[in-house]
Amino acid sequence: MAGIGFELKKLFNGKGLIQGIRACFLSMLVAIGPTLLCILMMTVLQKLLYNWGASVLQRELFMATVIYSFTFSLILTSAFTMILSRYISDKIYKKEYKDILPSLKGAITVCILIGCIIGIAFYWRSPLNLLFKLAAYTLFIELNILWLQTLYVSALKDYMKLVKGFFTGVSFVFLFSYILVNLMNIDAVTGVLASIDIGFFIIILFFANGIQSFFCHESRKFFDFLEYFDRYPSLFFIGIFYAFGLYVHNFLFWASGYRTILYDTYIFAPFYDVPAFWAFLTVTPAMVIFVVSFETSFYEKCKVYYNAICNGGLIEDIDQLQNEMIDVVSRNLRNIMGIQLLFTIFFLDIGMIFLPLAGLENKCIDIFNVLVIGNYAFIIMFICFTVLLYFDDRKGALMIVCFFILANAQLTRMTILMGENYYGLGFMTAAFLSLAIGFARLNHFLNNIRYFIFCSQPITQHNSDKLFTWISRKLNKLLNDS
Repeated sequence: MAGIGFELKKLFNGKGLIQGIRACFLSMLVAIGPTLLCILMMTVLQKLLYNWGASVLQRELFMATVIYSFTFSLILTSAFTMILSRYISDKIYKKEYKDILPSLKGAITVCILIGCIIGIAFYWRSPLNLLFKLAAYTLFIELNILWLQTLYVSALKDYMKLVKGFFTGVSFVFLFSYILVNLMNIDAVTGVLASIDIGFFIIILFFANGIQSFFCHESRKFFDFLEYFDRYPSLFFIGIFYAFGLYVHNFLFWASGYRTILYDTYIFAPFYDVPAFWAFLTVTPAMVIFVVSFETSFYEKCKVYYNAICNGGLIEDIDQLQNEMIDVVSRNLRNIMGIQLLFTIFFLDIGMIFLPLAGLENKCIDIFNVLVIGNYAFIIMFICFTVLLYFDDRKGALMIVCFFILANAQLTRMTILMGENYYGLGFMTAAFLSLAIGFARLNHFLNNIRYFIFCSQPITQHNSDKLFTWISRKLNKLLNDS
């Protein structure tokens, strides 16, 4: 995301209140666009469904479908995101740009094949009508494509085009919702879900056009990225454990006696899922600051530092650059913690005022308050292990996410047994404990950075064929022969 950050940071160079507001808005939209799109749709479309006579059960069905599509598409693509990030970075470093676009096409192909199996198996015995299942299945597949595309947009420069894509997609959602429900008399929930499919398809086209125009030259190495599963298996586990760790507390409530089952298809716990969703959104400021400020300034120092090492810099210069880089990490981490803490307090106050107006009960508001504090620790922990990945400390990052998913699962299970007064404390405690481990690992790495940089690198590389390498070569050969 550093590529996005550099471009967005230029927006803040302008003077004036309007320019500042515009810069913040565009930064949020580009950095967390799909999430903002989901918020807008879930809020407005729920209101439209109510106005169009949809029952409470139908509106819950709509909400459950969107939640499932977002959650499980994110988990599925998380198995590829870290691997693809490393692959793209290596290709950019080697200036082998022609291999980047084929990797996106190959990843989309693999994800769609896996998603087809998952989607068909999930909806096969569902009593929902066929048209609704097709719309829900399409949304799930589209989100898989969109999550993968977002990895590649950091190379693009025309961010206004992406912003226009988001707005165009949202506009088509509302336009087709009206057409399908009011003019074609399609069932309200099915019509709205189909309209979301159309809106996301528009966004995917905008992304595809931007990526295709930037990486205009391409090779035939569509599945070369699969070899990275053999080279860096830890990245696969980091990605998948992070995604599962983020949602495991929700899954445990779905498996508890507090779950709600809709149409023998969806299992969820609205009283916990809704405050959990809104609580996660409160870390938006830290996410935007991280992309626009932290990653950009840190990336610059990190690049200069490694260039000095690789290009024969003097030891005095390397030490100075090292100290400057560590200072940037410490300073930016403190800034993000301070700013996000202010926003966390602000959202706690705002939640006490507006959540009752939104119909949330006191129990849900209490869960929201606990999870807001937990998400504060979670986002700082996320930044810590992302910085470790910048230094290629995959072992440290894996240790953090493994502890987080295990602690979150065990502590949430305990709080469910303890009763509703303790709901949310499992996630919060796991997040703070994981943050402590993240701080300790990052501090240990920075204090011993010379050892990790100079002494922990592999002397030789083992090139024997492994499973994914063999699959990659077979698939590429099959395509080339055809």
